[in-house]
Amino acid sequence: GTDNVPVYGEYTMDVYKNAEMTDLYTSVKSVQTDDSNSFTIDALPTGTYYVSISSEYSLTRSDIVIAVTDSDISGSVIPIAACDFNKSGTVTAADAVLVYQNSAGSGDMRFDLNGSDTVTAADAIVVYTLSAASNLYNGLRIE
Repeated sequence: GTDNVPVYGEYTMDVYKNAEMTDLYTSVKSVQTDDSNSFTIDALPTGTYYVSISSEYSLTRSDIVIAVTDSDISGSVIPIAACDFNKSGTVTAADAVLVYQNSAGSGDMRFDLNGSDTVTAADAIVVYTLSAASNLYNGLRIE
C-alpha cells in the first residue's frame, strides 16, 4: 500500500546457512527512508541461504530463500507487513485504531503507511486491510 515509498524504521535482515535458521551467516541493518528502500549484501558466496527480515513494528518475514549462483541478484521485491504497532505478533483492528488515534497531526511518520507524508485515516484503512496479514506470507524464493 505504500506505492514503493518505504515504511520508516530500522529493518534487520538475518541471513542463515541452514533452513533451521540456526547457523547465522551475516546480519544487515537498513534504515528505511525516502532515499533508502533496500538491503545490500556484498560478496555473498554461491549457495542457498535462508533469510529473516524484521523490524520493531513489522511481522517477521522468515520464509525467504535466496539461491546465489554466479551473477548479482537485484531488483527483488520482498513484501513486509509493517503494521504490528501493538506488538502482538499479528496485524489486527487494534493496530488500525492506534494509527487512527495518531491521525490528528501527531507527526509520527511510522504511521504514514501510504507514503503521503502525513498520517490520516487512510493509513488506518491500510492497516485494517492487512488485519489478516499473519497469513500474508506464503514463501518467497529469490534466484
